[in-house]
Amino acid sequence: MKGTVVSTWLKSLSNLFSSEIVDNALLYINWDKDSIINPFEEIPDDEIFKVIASMTNEFVEHFGQM
Repeated sequence: MKGTVVSTWLKSLSNLFSSEIVDNALLYINWDKDSIINPFEEIPDDEIFKVIASMTNEFVEHFGQM
């Protein structure tokens, strides 16, 4: 998947979820939370899908405790 798409997804997810959830998801797949994604970079689909799955799980766990 192109870096442009991944960057857009991460920016959108950052608007929906807390920065803690986003940062934890990036750390889950060993990405630096402060790294800059090159628009032409080819990012494996499974990596961004793992980020989204991790964020979803953490979000559900967080609100399940309320």
